[in-house]
Amino acid sequence: MHSLNKFLHYIIDYQTFVHTDHVAIKYLINKPHMNARNIRRLLLLQQFDLTIVDKLGKESVVVDFWSRLTFHATEEGMVDDQLPDEHLFTISFLSPWFADIANYLISAQFPPNFPSKEKNKIVRKGSPFTWIGGNLFKLGPDQTLRRCVREEEVFDILKTCHDGPCGGHFAVKRTTFKVLQVGYYWPTLHQDMKIYTSQCYWCQSMGKPTPKDEMPLQPQVTFEPFDKWGMDFIGPIDLPSKQKWYVIVCTGYLTKWAKTKEIKEAKEEKVAEFLRENAFYKFGYPRELVTDQGS
Repeated sequence: MHSLNKFLHYIIDYQTFVHTDHVAIKYLINKPHMNARNIRRLLLLQQFDLTIVDKLGKESVVVDFWSRLTFHATEEGMVDDQLPDEHLFTISFLSPWFADIANYLISAQFPPNFPSKEKNKIVRKGSPFTWIGGNLFKLGPDQTLRRCVREEEVFDILKTCHDGPCGGHFAVKRTTFKVLQVGYYWPTLHQDMKIYTSQCYWCQSMGKPTPKDEMPLQPQVTFEPFDKWGMDFIGPIDLPSKQKWYVIVCTGYLTKWAKTKEIKEAKEEKVAEFLRENAFYKFGYPRELVTDQGS
């Protein structure tokens, strides 16, 4: 009875053959009169599909030897009769979402009893996929190969790309683009990212900025045309025309009148000459000239 309890998770629902030299066990079920102890043993045996095989002890030399050993167990050296996964009744295995596609690419075979419609669907879906080095990759519209990840990897990827040191707690589209840029893919990427960001504590606690959080604007007041000019450089320009690497731009704040000129070097002499010829001599001296100090 002790052995059946120890091997419970290995022999239940399976046909089991018990080789023993105790012939009396075979007649336990058919015994007409039994006490309470034997009834409990009989109820225990009925949950197994057992077949008792009578085998002499001298024919099972190893088992007979172990059964005759005597152990003197102490507190320092107890006999460990625990079996691995003894309390685990069943183990379930979840196939990845790309299992059928991977099997088709590797062995060109379909699951048994698969309808022709599903076979054609796998063939169509498997066209952008490639099996490389034990991993499945998908070729995206941007001609980039991305590794197909399993369901158990999704949470770690979402956490790294959203909450990690390089995540930044960005919104759904930005974080989804970051996952694709790193090189990962799974079909429900956008839905999973939307759910994850909506459940992020820090993103939800921040909220949207209110009008009182906004900085006050500084209006730009101009009363007369050409009283205020804005000026800046564009360049250096790749493939310049006639070796002129820069373009100086000057724009009136009120009229939006713009004047430009190509120059070879960004020097103060060129800026002063441009202002005299295109602004001061034509429209008069302005009250204010706005620049970023680069020109």
